[in-house]
Amino acid sequence: MVENFDTNVTDRVRAAVENTKRLAPGHWRSTLEQRCGLTVKGRKQGSFYELEMPEIEREVLQARWYLYDHPGIMKGCVGTFAKISGKLGIIALEELSPDTQFVTIDAHDREPGFCELLLNGPPVLQQTARHTTLILGPNEESKEGEEIVWTFHPGDPILPTETFTKKDVLKKGQCFSRDEAMAIGFKYAKMV
Repeated sequence: MVENFDTNVTDRVRAAVENTKRLAPGHWRSTLEQRCGLTVKGRKQGSFYELEMPEIEREVLQARWYLYDHPGIMKGCVGTFAKISGKLGIIALEELSPDTQFVTIDAHDREPGFCELLLNGPPVLQQTARHTTLILGPNEESKEGEEIVWTFHPGDPILPTETFTKKDVLKKGQCFSRDEAMAIGFKYAKMV
């Protein structure tokens, strides 16, 4: 990461947050809920911050944002990063032993028809990321194509195709070993 601070990047992120709140308020709220760990009854799943929703929003709006060129950023999107630390809630399958078990769950932010992997077993110690990635992209519902926040999370970006697959391949609740999951095409799984 190269820290070339540019007020235009920070202003761009702030404008995208306001656009998201105006054009896609449900998306903004669900992203904040997910990032404070409120999407799973009583359990934090995926990457999160040890903050409440208003505090997370305040951190995002007050941070100094930098452009972030990374292979995990989808074409057509703009990556940014800031020094906001949080807990990593995703793990590379190759880091785990072959007998590690996973279960498929509904992908939280995809249209119906997608599954993700969740580590099925004892919790893994979550590491702290020292930065946050925030992805900007066009609002597909807007005629003007106004830029909104697609997502933000602690740590580096990961291409969506490496974390989920279509349900016509899998069904919710199926269990797999690490090697079986990798053979399907998964590279990462969420942790609880």
